[in-house]
Amino acid sequence: MSRGPWYGDDPEWYGPFDADAFGSLGRHLSVRRASRMLTYGDAAAVRMDCGRVVPLGRLPLGYAEEPARVYRHEGIDVQGRTERVAVTVVFRPTRWYPGELRLLDGRNFPSVYAGQLDEAPHRFADGSLCLYFPRDPVQRRWTAQNGLRTLLSLAADHLFFEDVYRDTGEWIAPQAEHGFPADRRRAA
Repeated sequence: MSRGPWYGDDPEWYGPFDADAFGSLGRHLSVRRASRMLTYGDAAAVRMDCGRVVPLGRLPLGYAEEPARVYRHEGIDVQGRTERVAVTVVFRPTRWYPGELRLLDGRNFPSVYAGQLDEAPHRFADGSLCLYFPRDPVQRRWTAQNGLRTLLSLAADHLFFEDVYRDTGEWIAPQAEHGFPADRRRAA
């Protein structure tokens, strides 16, 4: 991904993206700019006398600030629930998908956090919802052109599907064959 100006600071991107959501959900919706520090460098390891290699992580060569645009809805309605569920949507410049082994454009692959369900079949290790398969054609997955309001509706549907899964053990929504082995799904 190119390291030019970040889309999250560009009103030409976020204006059309969140206008409909703020128009209809304004008092329940907030947005803020955030960042986190990242280290980058070379992989480091030590070879023990027995021949075993012990990874030490990365030797830092430098630090970089990664910006984020964070939306928070105080509580969406989910079919079958009496309580609303808070949703947080985090946009970063890029998103890493373990099954893809590459960085994807963060505009179309935000992290969406809502509710909790242990052992959910469509969640990443950090608790974010797996809302669509990254390799699906644009017509079959959410993109930023669909807007924030549509993304929040998708999260509400996902939570309903999780409730059904919790009660029946069956995922009733369409799903792609991820190709993520079960032991790597939680590490996603």
